[in-house]
Amino acid sequence: MCVTLNHNIWPTRRGHLLRLAMPPRRSSTRLGGRLQGGCVSSTLKTCPTRPGHLLRLAMVRRRSSTRLGSEAVGRVRELNPQDLSNTAWAFATAGRAAPALFDAIMRESAGRVRELNPQNLANTAWAFAVMDHLTSESSLFDQRFAHHCDALAHEFNSLDLRQLHQWRLWYASERACSDALPGPALLARCDAAFRAAEAQPSRLQRDVAKALALQGASVQEEKVLEEGYSLDLVVDCGGEELIAIEVDGPSHFVGREPTGATLLKRRQLRHLGWQLVSVPYWEWAELNHNDTLRQREQRAAYLSALLSDEEG
Repeated sequence: MCVTLNHNIWPTRRGHLLRLAMPPRRSSTRLGGRLQGGCVSSTLKTCPTRPGHLLRLAMVRRRSSTRLGSEAVGRVRELNPQDLSNTAWAFATAGRAAPALFDAIMRESAGRVRELNPQNLANTAWAFAVMDHLTSESSLFDQRFAHHCDALAHEFNSLDLRQLHQWRLWYASERACSDALPGPALLARCDAAFRAAEAQPSRLQRDVAKALALQGASVQEEKVLEEGYSLDLVVDCGGEELIAIEVDGPSHFVGREPTGATLLKRRQLRHLGWQLVSVPYWEWAELNHNDTLRQREQRAAYLSALLSDEEG
């Protein structure tokens, strides 16, 4: 039985796509359990690049998303620039690797750079950064890409600029490709937009920080790095050894797998030299207990083991 999708809705704003990225658990389970080979093909034929639908499919079991990516490769040349960027964004947001699909999107987009609008540029750049996908055969990110970004510099919104900042960290730092970047004025705006995103510590984060403090740990909250990233918690383990803790709530996961944005941040922080551990929300929830003393002991043991593993 194929999954029935509504083909009358084609949201293109990222806020709408993000809401579709996190479907109710029941819907996600149904998609994951009933999506068969023929369904993927018919979905691509009927609605090859509607981002909400692609994103839902990319989020189900990896076998299905891999098959969807393979089906999409042969249709890339039919897509317009918006479709190309939506497809890359959907797979990256879901954290689903599709190397052949990204190769095809890169080749097609490279020949149509001047057709990309600011949102297309930012979405595409961010998606390739998330997937850490770059080939020497046909690089999209050359001087044409940089010049087109500069030409549209004043049309990028704050989210676009933040995405481009993460792309620059990937391209120039992780990939050491600094010969084809946008101009310093645009890069400065990207950096400023990334830093301006206000950190909003969650109750979960405050609980973890409190538990660490009760153990006598030296904890700093929301430490902002030179590169603009904000670390949830930084624990001073003595001897100039610092460990970053990311306290990850439900929005950081698809089921219990990290989203593309979460994977990107973790990878880039480690590239910058940070020892990093994650406290997933469900693991912390399992430590809740009506007995306050027992809860404190369980949390202390959990955090001690987490930090010891990273130090070791």
